[in-house]
Amino acid sequence: MLAGLWFILSRLAVKQPELETEAPGEMRLEVFYSNSRLDPEGVYDCTLVYPVERVIPKNPDITRAALLELLKGPTEAEQEEGYTSPFSSDTADMLVSVRVADGKAYVDFKDFRELLPSVSASCGSQQFRHQVEQTLKQFPGIGAVVYAIEKIPQTFYEFVGLGCDWRSTTCDASQFP
Repeated sequence: MLAGLWFILSRLAVKQPELETEAPGEMRLEVFYSNSRLDPEGVYDCTLVYPVERVIPKNPDITRAALLELLKGPTEAEQEEGYTSPFSSDTADMLVSVRVADGKAYVDFKDFRELLPSVSASCGSQQFRHQVEQTLKQFPGIGAVVYAIEKIPQTFYEFVGLGCDWRSTTCDASQFP
């Protein structure tokens, strides 16, 4: 009991680093990238992603703003710290739309298949999806992501090797008006 109280009091006595605050007209958000330097030793898992903080101009459509930041890829400084992604300046404009409804984010991309052929591989697909999903799931009310390429979910899911489960609404193109 006393050890627990001592621990709590010792943590209070240590001055915690202060976070930089954004300027008026700016906001903070996180994007998620892979980083093998941060992975547990001996673990190779394409689904592991880690947050990188970005300060951007305020935007009422925070989900769109976050995806646009993600799609720019890691900065040079982030790359030097070991962050990697299929996204780069070449993919910065591939977002068509993002809409949130009923706990899901519906994300429509331009056709990126020739630009990102590695996303059709198992690890590339997992890396792509986990970076997008963790970036979006940081926001309350988003528990799942449904993808499409040019408003056709089936194109996305077949490209990443998942196919469509017609018993669910995953490949229902009417979700992307």
